Parts: sequence; structure tokens; C-alpha cells
Amino acid sequence: MSKVQNRVFILLIVSALTSAVPTWSQTARGSAHIVGVLAAEDGSPLVSATVVYTRLVEYLPLVSSARRPVEAPNELYVHESVIADRGGRFDIPGLPSGNYLLCVDDPMGRYLDPCKWSMPISVGGLSAAEVRDVKQIHLREGGILTIHVNDPAALLSPVDDLIVDPGIIVGVQTKAGMFYRATQKTKGQFGRDYQIAVPYDVPLGLWLFSRTVSIADEIGNKIDSAGSLRWFEMPTGVLARTVTVSVTGPL
Repeated sequence: MSKVQNRVFILLIVSALTSAVPTWSQTARGSAHIVGVLAAEDGSPLVSATVVYTRLVEYLPLVSSARRPVEAPNELYVHESVIADRGGRFDIPGLPSGNYLLCVDDPMGRYLDPCKWSMPISVGGLSAAEVRDVKQIHLREGGILTIHVNDPAALLSPVDDLIVDPGIIVGVQTKAGMFYRATQKTKGQFGRDYQIAVPYDVPLGLWLFSRTVSIADEIGNKIDSAGSLRWFEMPTGVLARTVTVSVTGPL
């Protein structure tokens, strides 16, 4: 792996971790801007989508007590976000010079984040006080996969925390081994719904895991306690699909 590839790989891992822990972010210090417009494939603007931007930095080989990589001397880690306006326009102000990666989170869940399903949007060599216009960023539309989890005996914990008590982890995995966790959308006493936007005509594995309960698919096949991969594709033009699994008892 080249040095550049290694930096991008580390950056993506750190970005995934820090997105869940905002206190790791630092306040940007600089006067450069990145501006652009978020749009669908047909050119229509994406309203209120979030642009997550991260500065590529060099890290020390040691890990701090906070369990994250530490920036090398004179490096500044920036990991923040802005929301596009009604015309899809966004302005990221107050940036130090450097190289940046942009990801996009669509609040409607319909359009695909390039950082997950293609490649991050790269903004290289941003100089001090520069205003860099990345023009229009076109996002691909995907289909919404809903995973409905029946819990007739209310065995799942009311706490759905990845560290303390994960209850059930639901998501999809690519052929390359990348895992993307589905977002919990609804939660009731006897069931939950998880959703994730996925690309069309791409083989994906439905992955479910629990260390507290047994799970079965819609035809009653038990899902192994080490997790399960059931390969499927979202056909082009299918706006939504629902898969149902059930909690059948405690482990």
C-alpha cells in the first residue's frame, strides 16, 4: 500500500470513529473556503444534505490515552460538517491549508454517500485564504432497505448501545468486506425497524448479529451467533425493500 493510500485508509477509519464522538473534533483555524453544490444525478439540488469534511493529516505512530491516533507536530485535525441550503449550495469556511476529503449524508436516506459506496470527494492542495469551488457534486440514488426485527417476547434490551449492550447489530457488507450499519428508525416494545440506502445491482450481504438473543430469518432459519451473510441485490428502480427477521429466544 502506498503512503497516500495508507493515509486515506487511516483517515477513513478515524473519520468513522470520530463521527460518533464529536468531542474529538477540533475547531478549524484558517481562512480558506470550500464551496460547491450538491445535486442528484438529474441535476436537481439536494436540500439540507450534510457535507462532512475531514483534513488529511500525518499521525504519530503511538496512540494516546484517548485511544485515537495523535496528530504529528504542526498538524491540525479538522473533522466537522455543514448543511447545504435550499439550493444545495454549501460553504465550508475557516479552513487551514491542506488536503481534504468530503462525504455527504442525505437526511432523506435516498442518496448514497460517496465515502461508503464509491470514493470520497478529494480536495487537494487547498492554500491559505483560497476559495475552492468544487462545482456540482452529483450523488447516485439508491434503494432503501428496511430490516424489520420482530421481538414478540420483548427480549431485546431497551438500550441499543454498540459498547454497553448492542442488542442486535444490523447492516450490510460488500464483497470487499466493508460493513455499513443500518440506522434504527423506529423502536417499539415488540419490534424495531432499521434502514440503510444501498446501491442498485450490487451484491450485498445482509448481516445480523446479537450476543444476547437468537435470531431467525423470515422462513425460520436460525441465524448463526457469529453473524449471518445472506447475499442479495437491490434491482434498479426498486425504491424500497423490506426484510423481516425475528427474535426467537435468549442465547
